Amino acid sequence: MLCSGCVVEVELEVWPACYVKCRPCDGAVQLLTRPGSDVSFAVGLRKALLLPVGLWGLLLLLGLAALASELDALSTPAREATLLVWSICAWLLGVAIFRAAAEGATHLHEVRFKAWPEFLRPALLCALLTAPALLVPRSGLAGALLVAAAAPLLVPLLLFVLAGHPGRQAFSPLEGARTMRALGRDGGLAVLVTLGVWLFSRTLAGLAQSPADEVPMLWRKVLDTLAAFSVFLVPRALGLLVEARGESLAYPFQARGEVPLLPGVRPETTVAYRPPEIPPRVQAAPIAVEATSGKLDLE
Repeated sequence: MLCSGCVVEVELEVWPACYVKCRPCDGAVQLLTRPGSDVSFAVGLRKALLLPVGLWGLLLLLGLAALASELDALSTPAREATLLVWSICAWLLGVAIFRAAAEGATHLHEVRFKAWPEFLRPALLCALLTAPALLVPRSGLAGALLVAAAAPLLVPLLLFVLAGHPGRQAFSPLEGARTMRALGRDGGLAVLVTLGVWLFSRTLAGLAQSPADEVPMLWRKVLDTLAAFSVFLVPRALGLLVEARGESLAYPFQARGEVPLLPGVRPETTVAYRPPEIPPRVQAAPIAVEATSGKLDLE
């Protein structure tokens, strides 16, 4: 990267584009870049509600959410067992949503991953990590405090599992603390977003358990469905975090953009593009031919 005083930005006339060249020698300047994304996690969260699932995927998510509402009405212990199976199925979709968000894809089929190490294994581990939430009461201050205490502990574990880290590293509290410290504000924001989604889902599920004389049955089903549907925003948000800060988690990206290392350095001047001048042709001097006896002399 040359300093700003030595480079010139050249604007093209035909296309709205420009390039940077060296002022002394007119050579093109190669910018220093690093793999990554120039979109911060806070900015990326603006598109958190846009799940990369398409129409059929959205219908599948709504169907799973409605099924959770029906399973929630079962009696114990069938309720916990069936909801655990539902959680595994939900995390299968959650892993796909996470990887699509991390890769910046707009649809699930754009991401390729191996079945067991990058899909089935993370889904099973995430379902195991979140299984105690099935036993947390959905109303009262005690349940809210338990969820608030679990969020900072579960977020680094879920990130490690979804990023494909080995089990010993993924479940290490020390590694989790180091990673959250390296992520800084982004890590704290991820915890707050995850906590907010879980508390929102818990509040809707608590309202769905209200007596029939307070909340009609139809609205109870709608609230319970929305509560189950909202949990899919957690893998989406964690995937957006990895999209912005994946290098801190050693995430194995399939494709990665290039970000300038010195984005603030700009040329001091901008000039219009001028096509290179064609050098003038050198006119050859006429050849004088002189006839002599028996030979030709060229002068």
